[in-house]
Amino acid sequence: MSAAPAVATQMFKAPDLVYQEAYEGRQFDAVYFAMLIFACLIALMGLLLNSPAVIIGAMLISPLMGPILACGLSLTTAEWFLGKKAVRNLVLSVVEVVLIAIIATHLSPLREATPEILARTNPNLMDLLIAFFSGLAGTVALASRKTAFTILPGVAIATAVMPPLAIVGYGIGTRQWPIASGAFMLFFTNFTAIVLSASLVFLLIGLRPLTERPGGSHRLLIRWRIAITAALLAVLSIPLMRTLMHAAEQASIRRQVRDTLRQSVQAHGDRQLDSFTVQLGKGAVAVGASIQTAQYMEPGEIEQLRSALEKRIDMPVRLRVQQLQLARKTASTEQVIRDFLAAGLVRPATAEKPVSPLVEIGNLQQRLESSLRSLIGAAGVTLQITSVGKEADGTVVVNALAQAPHLTSADMWNVAAAALANAISARVKLNVVVAGTGVALYIPYHAANQRPSPAELRRVRQFAAALPKGVGVAFISSADIDPTLVTRRIAQLRRVVSRDTADTRLEPSTAANVITIVPVQTIKAESLRVADSSTQQPQPGASHP
Repeated sequence: MSAAPAVATQMFKAPDLVYQEAYEGRQFDAVYFAMLIFACLIALMGLLLNSPAVIIGAMLISPLMGPILACGLSLTTAEWFLGKKAVRNLVLSVVEVVLIAIIATHLSPLREATPEILARTNPNLMDLLIAFFSGLAGTVALASRKTAFTILPGVAIATAVMPPLAIVGYGIGTRQWPIASGAFMLFFTNFTAIVLSASLVFLLIGLRPLTERPGGSHRLLIRWRIAITAALLAVLSIPLMRTLMHAAEQASIRRQVRDTLRQSVQAHGDRQLDSFTVQLGKGAVAVGASIQTAQYMEPGEIEQLRSALEKRIDMPVRLRVQQLQLARKTASTEQVIRDFLAAGLVRPATAEKPVSPLVEIGNLQQRLESSLRSLIGAAGVTLQITSVGKEADGTVVVNALAQAPHLTSADMWNVAAAALANAISARVKLNVVVAGTGVALYIPYHAANQRPSPAELRRVRQFAAALPKGVGVAFISSADIDPTLVTRRIAQLRRVVSRDTADTRLEPSTAANVITIVPVQTIKAESLRVADSSTQQPQPGASHP
């Protein structure tokens, strides 16, 4: 009977020593304060840069495990003074981290929500279990005589209490409340699980309440604490279970969509599924599929595929098919045009020998581009078509980039879309990105200075205020500026301009040490339904039989 205590004595430290080490974790001094700041800043930078290695570094230096384990110790020993100190220090730590993250987010030029940020905003029951078992491992390592140095770093990485708090500050700083609330839910989940698991380990290694209540016993005191903590854990598990079930449902729908697409596409020997995307909305699923095919799918086939998906997942489906042409035998011109009208975006694959359908499709794109240039050339606008596609309802979609000496009107592009529709006897949608190069603003810099002068900043503000609503900007740098310096300068100008940024693929400025701010329009023009020639109304002045 004495062998077990002897083994336990060899494996774990004395309860008094474990108590002392966990008790010291409640301390809130200058070193703790500084390490908290460093860990928060490193975590936030790693999240904004989408760097897992940097985020792991922040987890390792975070001192938050100290007050959390002290909370678990106070729960086991029923010490009100220790619990009050630990909770106070933890609350101060949380407030400090969130405030630092808010300030750092406001000062940072990078504010986009990266995958590392989004991955920590939707906790589920698995996160609770991970934190619980990690807390068990961390507390056992704290009480162990040999394994603390090898286990504790892994526990710090697994529990990850610092990155969620940094994301809370990021979400508040960028006013993205769902991100902030989801990240705080993850932190609270980790905190609760670690406290409960630490309390359980402290109890198992022999720590007990130091005092008894009058008329009560240690056993009764422990029983009430276990009941309360179990109830808290059950309440917390309800939303986490719902999130887990929702994630499992999403995974099941994606798997069913993938299987249905593969079965339908592989039924034809000349087709194969290239990639697919699934987006779950409220009451409907949006599916995008990229299919490689030698002969384009007709609208009827696409509708059959959509119906098969709806039947498989028992939900409404919005299907968008992008077809990629594979090499095939020479076809007639009529077949090429029919394939084009049935296709999505035309992206011919490279073939070993030139194939005549590619030439026909290229000629069609040149024809559209030539027609557009003749329509808008008088206004000084230059244009290049980037892609031509076809929607399921028969609408031809033309995507183009244009440069103009001034901002253009939507009416001009509507007229161009109508003219193209009459030329090809099909409905036309124009998606044009127009760069107003003639009204661009040039910001010169001197030597390696990072900031423009106050006068230049006033010019930038006046330029941005004069732009119409909905017009974005593009920042073009001269080729002689160092890329790192370009990033800093554009970030500073972007805060002054406060406009949406667009990618226009413009050539670098030929001037030296200059950042060019170009106004950019995004035009969406659409022709009306093309009238049948047999139903067109006679024009005034025309002769009639």
